[in-house]
Amino acid sequence: MLIPTVMIFALSVLVISLISYRLLDRTVQTKTNANLDVFTDLVLAQIGHLDIILNVTKQTLKEKHIAIAKFIEYILENVPEEDITTEELQRLARPLDIIELNVANKNGILTSSNVPTLIGFDYKAFESTKIYMALTTGALKEISEEPRRSVLDDNTYGEINQYTGIARKNGGFIQLGFNASIIGRLQDEINIGQTIKETKLGDNGHGLVLSAGIITAHPDEALLKKDVSNEDWYIAINSGNGFTWLDINGGKYYAGYKNIDGHTIVGLVPESDFYRESHNLLTAVKIITAAAIFVSCFIGLIFFYNRNEKLKALSITDELTKLNNRRSFLGYMDLIWKQNQRLKLPISILMLDVDYFKKYNDSLGHLEGDKTLIAIAQCLKKNVKRETDFVARFGGEEFVCLLPFVGRDEALDFAKTLVQRVESMKIIHPMSEVSDFVTISVGVASAVPNENDSQTKFLDEADKALYMAKKTGRNKAIAN
Repeated sequence: MLIPTVMIFALSVLVISLISYRLLDRTVQTKTNANLDVFTDLVLAQIGHLDIILNVTKQTLKEKHIAIAKFIEYILENVPEEDITTEELQRLARPLDIIELNVANKNGILTSSNVPTLIGFDYKAFESTKIYMALTTGALKEISEEPRRSVLDDNTYGEINQYTGIARKNGGFIQLGFNASIIGRLQDEINIGQTIKETKLGDNGHGLVLSAGIITAHPDEALLKKDVSNEDWYIAINSGNGFTWLDINGGKYYAGYKNIDGHTIVGLVPESDFYRESHNLLTAVKIITAAAIFVSCFIGLIFFYNRNEKLKALSITDELTKLNNRRSFLGYMDLIWKQNQRLKLPISILMLDVDYFKKYNDSLGHLEGDKTLIAIAQCLKKNVKRETDFVARFGGEEFVCLLPFVGRDEALDFAKTLVQRVESMKIIHPMSEVSDFVTISVGVASAVPNENDSQTKFLDEADKALYMAKKTGRNKAIAN
C-alpha cells in the first residue's frame, strides 16, 4: 500500500511540476515575442522618420536649386559675360546662400566665379563634371545632380555639395553649388546602427537590418554590407512578419522579423537565452519530486501568477478601445522627444477629453459609455493618418495624439477637425450642456525640444490648454 501511494504521490508531483514548466515555457515565448515586437517597431519607426526627413530634404534642395538657378540666369543674361566680375558674383551668391556660383564659356572653361581659385577650371577634364558639357552644345537645358564632393582640392566648402547647371542662350552655362551636408547630419542623428547596438535582447541577443539581402545595420561592423540574400535563414524571413527559429552560422536563434518597403528588421535571441529559465525549472523539477503535493501546487500557482503579471506588464494595447495604451505612448514620446531635440524639429501633442462623460454614464450606463469610447477611438484612428503620428488612450475618457514634425498652427487646425468629426458622429448625449451630441475638448501644446525642456512640462502645457478649452465652453480646441 505504501509503495503505490508513494509512486502516485511522486507521479502527481512530477506531473504538476511539468505543467508548471510548460506554463513558464509559454511565458518565456510570450515575453520574448513582446520584446522582439517592441524592438522591430522601434527600428521601423526610425527608418520611417529617416526616409520622410531625407525625402523632404532632397526635394526641397532640388526645388531650391532650380528656382535660384533660373533667377541667376535671368540676371546674368542681362549682363555681358566679360563684365561679370568676381566681386559681382560674390555679391549675388551671398544673400542666396550659394557656395559656388560659376560661369563657363562654350568650351567648358570657367571664366568667372565667386571663388577666385576656380577660375580656369576645365569641366571636361574631370569625370564628375563632364556632364556639364552637354549644356554648352544645347543637348541639355538644365542639370540637377545628387550630392557629391566639391571640385575644390581643399574641400573648403564642406563634405557634401549639390549642384545645378543651367545652359546660357549664347553658349556656355551657369553652375550653382549648395551645401547639402544636412543629409549626412540627419543620417548621424537618426542612428539606426546605434539603436541596434544599445538594444538588449536577452543576455547575448542582438538585432540587424537588411535591405534587399544586404546587412545595413549590425553590432559587428565587420558584417556590414555582407550579402546574405542566398542564405537559407534570410530566404525564410524576407517577406511578411512573424517569429521563428533560425540557424545562422552554426548558431540557433529565436527570431522576430518584420518587412516593410524593402527593409527586413530582425531581432535575434540565442537558444541558450531563450531556454535559460526553462532549464532552471528542469533542475527544480528533480529537487521537488519528493516534496509534498501542496508545495508543488503552491509553486505552480506562483508561476501562473508571475506569468499573468508579466503578460500584463508586456501589454501595450488598451483592452477596451484597442488603441495604444498610456505606457506605450510614453515610450514612443520619449523616443520622438529625444530625436526632435537633436534635430531641432517641432513636435505637437493633443490631449482630448470627452465632455460631460460622467453625466453620460450616469444617464445611460457604463456599457453605453464604453461603446462611446470605442466609437471615439475609431474616429481618432481613422483621422490620424500619418505613419509617424501616434494616438493612444491616456486614461478614463482621455485620449492623446502625438504629432512629430508638426508645428502649433497645423496641430491646432487638426485638433479643430477632430472636434468637428466627433460631434458629426451624432451620438446622442442627453445630459450635455453644449450640444445634443457627444463632443470633445482638446488642448494643444507644441515645442521644439531643447535641453531645458522636459516631457512632463510638455504634457502639463497640453493639460492646461485642455483645462482652458473646458473652462471656456467645451466642444472646442485651444492651443497653449
